Amino acid sequence: MAVVRNLLIRAGADFSSMRREMTRAQADLNKFKAGINNTLRGIGAALAAVGVGMGLGSAIKDAMTYEASLQQINRMMQTSAGEFKRWSEESAIAFGIARSEAVKYGAVFSNLIGTFESDSAQLANHTKDILKTSAVISGATGRDMEDVMWRIRSGLLGNTEAIEDLGVNVNVAMLESTEAFKKFANGKSWLQLSFQTQQQIRLFGIMEQSAKKYGTEVAVNTASKLGTLVAILRNVKLSLGQAFLPIVNLVLPILTTLATALARVMSLVAQFSQALFGKKTEQQTSNVNNLATAYTNAGDAAKKAGKKAAQSVAGFDQLNVINKSSASGADDETPAASGAADIGLGEIGGGFADTAVEVSAEVQAMADKIKATLNGLRSSFGGFGQSLAQTFAGIGPALQPFVDMLTPIGKSVRSIGNTFIQLKDNFLVPFATYVLGDFIPSIVTGFVKSFAPVIAHQITWAFAMVDKTFKNATNTISSLWTSTWLPALELIKQAFITNMPLIAGSLDSLLTNTLNPFVDFFINQFVLPIASSAHETLVPIFTKTLVWAVGQFADTFENAVKTINGLWESTLLPALSQLRDAFLDAFPKIAGALDNLLDNTIKPLVEYILNDFVIPVADAIVRTLVPILSQTLVVAFREMATNFKWAVGIINDTYKTVLKPVFDLIKKIVLDTLQIVKNLWDEYGADILNGLTETMTSIRSLFQSLWDDILKPIIIPFLEMLTWLWDKHLKGLVTEIGNFVAKLITAAMDINNKFIAPIVGFLIKTFGPTFTNIFNLVSDVVGTAVGIISDVIKGLLRALGGVIDFIAGVFTLDWKRAWGGIQTWFEGFKDVLVGIFKGAVNLIIDAVNFMVRQLNKIDIKIPDWDWLPDGMQGKSFGINIPEIPKLAKGGLAYGPTLAMVGDNRGAAADPEVIAPLSKLSGIMGNDNSEVVSVLRAILSAVKQSGPGDQAVISKSDLARAAISGQNDLTRRAGHTLAIT
Repeated sequence: MAVVRNLLIRAGADFSSMRREMTRAQADLNKFKAGINNTLRGIGAALAAVGVGMGLGSAIKDAMTYEASLQQINRMMQTSAGEFKRWSEESAIAFGIARSEAVKYGAVFSNLIGTFESDSAQLANHTKDILKTSAVISGATGRDMEDVMWRIRSGLLGNTEAIEDLGVNVNVAMLESTEAFKKFANGKSWLQLSFQTQQQIRLFGIMEQSAKKYGTEVAVNTASKLGTLVAILRNVKLSLGQAFLPIVNLVLPILTTLATALARVMSLVAQFSQALFGKKTEQQTSNVNNLATAYTNAGDAAKKAGKKAAQSVAGFDQLNVINKSSASGADDETPAASGAADIGLGEIGGGFADTAVEVSAEVQAMADKIKATLNGLRSSFGGFGQSLAQTFAGIGPALQPFVDMLTPIGKSVRSIGNTFIQLKDNFLVPFATYVLGDFIPSIVTGFVKSFAPVIAHQITWAFAMVDKTFKNATNTISSLWTSTWLPALELIKQAFITNMPLIAGSLDSLLTNTLNPFVDFFINQFVLPIASSAHETLVPIFTKTLVWAVGQFADTFENAVKTINGLWESTLLPALSQLRDAFLDAFPKIAGALDNLLDNTIKPLVEYILNDFVIPVADAIVRTLVPILSQTLVVAFREMATNFKWAVGIINDTYKTVLKPVFDLIKKIVLDTLQIVKNLWDEYGADILNGLTETMTSIRSLFQSLWDDILKPIIIPFLEMLTWLWDKHLKGLVTEIGNFVAKLITAAMDINNKFIAPIVGFLIKTFGPTFTNIFNLVSDVVGTAVGIISDVIKGLLRALGGVIDFIAGVFTLDWKRAWGGIQTWFEGFKDVLVGIFKGAVNLIIDAVNFMVRQLNKIDIKIPDWDWLPDGMQGKSFGINIPEIPKLAKGGLAYGPTLAMVGDNRGAAADPEVIAPLSKLSGIMGNDNSEVVSVLRAILSAVKQSGPGDQAVISKSDLARAAISGQNDLTRRAGHTLAIT
């Protein structure tokens, strides 16, 4: 503002009026700001005054206190703690007690009341009663709830002064006059009562006096309302603390662990520092002498204090008996005080504690080693510092570039400052001057000049319109009340008065003769018998079904648990472990890639967008669009004003020529119509109502005749017939149907269990093995037959493929292809013959294996006869012949056995190998020994040859080698290969 004012003064213009107005506006703003600050300070002071600090630390502390107090209530009240907690949450606020206060002081009072009350329910009730008493006293006296509760606690402990300020006395004389004393003392004096009975009398005496003086309800006054507000705010504060308490519980173990580790580290550092730099103090002798003198002085002081205490009276308004034993220290000079100077160091628990840190042996040894090393270094390298200083003497000139760079940096900083000043002078100050001194004031002034008369005129018209409309409405309503509503309501009243007894009598007849008997019959003679029968029938069925279902659920659950456990150990745990390892391996790679992406792409992109893209584009946009927008707004405002003026004229003309005549016509139509309706009603209304009454009377007579003469004579005999039909016929039929269905189910179950199931079991047991053997034989034969057919079809297809190759080769003059087709035809025909022969052999093997399996089932068991040798008694033996395997897919033989070999479907092109494993590689040619020897011979010949040597290979040798290689490839592939 000061800068703007200086610019205006320098401009040389007379802005004194504007300056005064701006100064006044600034003062108004300052007053508004001060008012807001005062209001906020008032709110904070009000919250502090009512005792509610809403800080987060205080809220968390209240939540921790609430948690500890609730745990104490659980220990004291046991099973009644939940009921007390519900009372504190739902009902305590009605007494102006916050949840935190109810639980906190509930724990305090339950501790005191628990000394004489062992029943948990009574303990909870007494605690709630004393809290309610505190609330009543607080509302009546205007005292703070916390102050009242602490004073009542003091009274329960036997202190008389604090609680007297509440108008309640707990001295013995007052308590002996209460009804509580008469109820619990049983004729005994106060001193004859036990401590528990005295506490019980104090509790009930306090509540009795409070009820007599202040009543049993909280007084409704400003203090109680303020207390309720404070309690609600404290509930909010407690909820806030409880919201953050789980976070605190989560963080505390971590902080505790860190603090423990830090304490351990600092302890080691302290031990090391003490061992390295500390000095032991050996002043125990003087300390012991000083302690003896102190003990002597303390003994004299204790003797004087004991004598003074023996002659004093306690500050309680009741008799305190001081036993002789408790004051013996004042009367007898025992050696405990006078002989303190003779006490040795060993008699007071091991002497004085050393103020220095105790150093462990390991740390002391480490410090000694470091001291020795430092001393050796000090003696060996005494002149090292001087030589080091000479060595680094040249580092100053080396750092001179850093000193020199300060000058250009200072120039840059000054240039930046000058640029900012230029920005201020060329943009910020002119912009602020124009906007605040010209733009905004002009717009505001123009708006006010243009619209203020319009708004004022319309407000005046609105108030006049409201006045006129309110008068017309009042006159119309008054006229309608006198001429229309009052007579109509009077007629309605008379109609109600006349017809109400008739309606009431009819309703009573309906209730007495129909609804009440129906409800009685429906409940006692319909619902209850059916419910009883349904329970007797369905409950046993449901019980048995439920027992079965529970057993099935238990078995199913057990199986499911076993399955889940197995899945966890065999599948889920390994899978999750692999997933974890994959994540652990992927995270470093992802982090490295992300870091690379940030450094090489995102950061350069952001720098480019901010400095080389956004700023130039924004500059161009502002330079281009601001003039266009300004000119457009000027034209738009001018056109909007013109169009608005034209629209207002159209609207005014429309109102005068269209709207007002239309509404006048509507009003005339409505008023005329209503007048016609009124005239018609005055002429015909009474006749219509009389005719309606006669019509309703005739309808009632008609329906009554219909019920009495037709429906009732039909329904009653029909219901009697249905009752007779059910009792005499249908009931027995349903019973017989039930017996028939039950007998049918029972008979079916008996037939199945005693006839069909044994027969089926016998057939399965008798013919099952035979059926199994026959089925295995049939399956082997069928499988072999399918194999024969497959081999034959495959050979035929291969032969047909050879014929196709032969025909295609002849017509295309590709004689190599034609010759290959002939070869393929012969190979396919050979596969057909081999498949038929192999199938026949396999059928023979199937038959032999069937007989072998039957023989292997023979099992002879020798009885335990005494006359037999010991090695034969109870033994069993049988036939165990191995079956003939089909080794078309290969296998391993570990001993002599029968086998079908060469039955591989492509054995002609892919022959089977029958040899020991140790010789397999030699047969397959995998050792390449011959090839290696030939290559070595060729290498030797090449090394020995000279520049003029030539290798001559004949055409026949090349042809034979090529044909041999072609045949080898054809044999391996199973068909002719074309060489290109």
